[in-house]
Amino acid sequence: MDEAQVYLVTGGCGFIGEHIVELLSKQDYVSEVRVFDVAASEEVKKFTTATTHVTVMKGDIRDYNLLLAAMRGVHVVIHTAATVDYRNTVPFWEMKAVNVGGTENVLRACCFLSIPYIVYTSSVAAVGPNSQRDPMLRGTEDTKYSGEVELPYGKTKAMAEKLVLEANGRKLSNGDKLATCIIRPNTVYGEKETVLKHLYLHVKAKNGVLNYLEPEDSERNSTYVGNVAWMHVLAARSLSLQPDLLAGQVYYAYDDTPTKKSFLAYNIHIKALVYQQSKKEQG
Repeated sequence: MDEAQVYLVTGGCGFIGEHIVELLSKQDYVSEVRVFDVAASEEVKKFTTATTHVTVMKGDIRDYNLLLAAMRGVHVVIHTAATVDYRNTVPFWEMKAVNVGGTENVLRACCFLSIPYIVYTSSVAAVGPNSQRDPMLRGTEDTKYSGEVELPYGKTKAMAEKLVLEANGRKLSNGDKLATCIIRPNTVYGEKETVLKHLYLHVKAKNGVLNYLEPEDSERNSTYVGNVAWMHVLAARSLSLQPDLLAGQVYYAYDDTPTKKSFLAYNIHIKALVYQQSKKEQG
């Protein structure tokens, strides 16, 4: 583990993925960060440093051969690429092909190329809400939450999680074993969140009025994207240093962001976006 490592981040041009790439590029144990993304924005190359090179490769995780080529020589994979849909606008079969089939391809390539470590970005949607929309209060990794997952997106993430956990301990081509770990973010906010832009434009078009119907005392967890990204970086590093401790584990990604929805709506989402947008309009 003394030599510098090559990391691959699938979906590295996405919201969470780009923040992971930026943090990885600052680690002295990483010599290269490869970004494999269907979008393949050249912007992430700006994170290249004197000691860490950022390479961008365009490709779809459903294309096994392209994925295989991108993963050659890699030591650790952080798999964030996914189709995210909370409004049921994407056909289930299409979302499943990316979120489940793509994950299967990543795991298969890891085994073939003897890449021993993979951290998978899942979602709290893989657990719930269930079809009865029962709340989970102060939940932890050990909290039991039953019932069928309501969202089709959540169902695909749950299916992908199952694949990742089942792959833990699988024999690699070189005889070693695969170590897998799962991170479950909840609602993530922060820089470059596209949902904020649409929300801001919607509110601006209504003269600054946001129709917001929810009890004042309702709670909902949100986590800052920088903390979610840092958790991935720490998990990937720890998985490679202490695989017996992290392998086969699932971790929720939370921080100390206040849980009151009214606070989140104004202080995080609206207030932050108005500031960002005003800077753009001034510049």
